[in-house]
Amino acid sequence: MCCGNSILQKGLPFFYLHKIFYTLFYLFMTVLLLITLTVSSKKNFNQKIISQPGHIVVNKETVEAYTTKGMDYFLYDYSPIASLENKEHIIKHEAKIGSQWVNLPYKTTGSSIIYRVTNEKSQVITLPVYAYLGTNVEINHQPVKEQVNANGLVQISGVKGVADIKVSTSYTVTTIISYLVTLTA
Repeated sequence: MCCGNSILQKGLPFFYLHKIFYTLFYLFMTVLLLITLTVSSKKNFNQKIISQPGHIVVNKETVEAYTTKGMDYFLYDYSPIASLENKEHIIKHEAKIGSQWVNLPYKTTGSSIIYRVTNEKSQVITLPVYAYLGTNVEINHQPVKEQVNANGLVQISGVKGVADIKVSTSYTVTTIISYLVTLTA
């Protein structure tokens, strides 16, 4: 047998061949996944990012307009450029009740900020918190649907009396799927 030196003739056990096969399979699938993610990322970057109603739509042309280039306190984050007109209030954590900016007592935790509001009549309250995707608002432990004002800040209407307004964020389904994809790559 001059040319018959195959892997099986050398006496390599079946489990070793099985291991080689699965290693090559996982390597191939990883490369395929990376190529797919690269192509889809490039394609998505050239299109609008689909967002929930009332949230900011970002595309290649507008991404610079939504970054805080003009903020003086070294916060580089994705925030609406329209919020720059209120930056002195945002920096001081002032809230807007009706048409007046006021200091509200607040408490922060690792995942939320709680404002204490005392309001004699039902007015619109604008908090110095950006309304990102996954933002949750509770008034006195009751979930409410937040609104986004023209500056991209959390806005709530109809608050009367003493109320604790808690703003927090949660992971969206898209974020969870992204984490899972990252773990498998």
